[in-house]
Amino acid sequence: MSMWLKIVVTGNEQVLRGFLAGFRAAGGRRFIGAVLGSDVPLAPDPRTKLLRRLVAAGSLNVVLAPESYAARLTRALEREGSTVGLTVQQQAEVAGASFTFNAESFNPAEAATLQRELLGELPDGVELRDVTVDEKHDESCRGAELYSPAHHFSWRVSAEAVGPLTGILEMHRRASSQENVRVEPVRLILG
Repeated sequence: MSMWLKIVVTGNEQVLRGFLAGFRAAGGRRFIGAVLGSDVPLAPDPRTKLLRRLVAAGSLNVVLAPESYAARLTRALEREGSTVGLTVQQQAEVAGASFTFNAESFNPAEAATLQRELLGELPDGVELRDVTVDEKHDESCRGAELYSPAHHFSWRVSAEAVGPLTGILEMHRRASSQENVRVEPVRLILG
């Protein structure tokens, strides 16, 4: 399981994007993988919320970087970032991540797809907790059900996905791409 670092940087987001692009270009393939928090569905961190209130709105950015080069990126930001208005405010190790989801379907074929995508083969290191699955069949309700409050079939699931950041981001993308699935933002588990 690869570790990640959360780096909180103040400054203009577009400038930071340019800085990251230059860092990647200078380092080649070994520096691919850092992402801006605004590009992934992150839940607000209470500590970052407080810091956000203290600095200008829109100037607080989260960068998630793989441990393999996070220290080099942080040093580069500390050394050269001030020339373009970027300042490292905080750093924290990301031990993992989690998010909750729930889904509902009244179509057996769609329910099978949801079951496969949400409960089937999970990304490496990801586990599901507090899984609740409810499937009901009521043949007395079979018929024209388009606007009916009763359905002959219903399938519901809710769970929390927990694991390494890369696996959770993949699982979140997978869940978000399905219809009738509601997903919460990703919460970082800081180490």
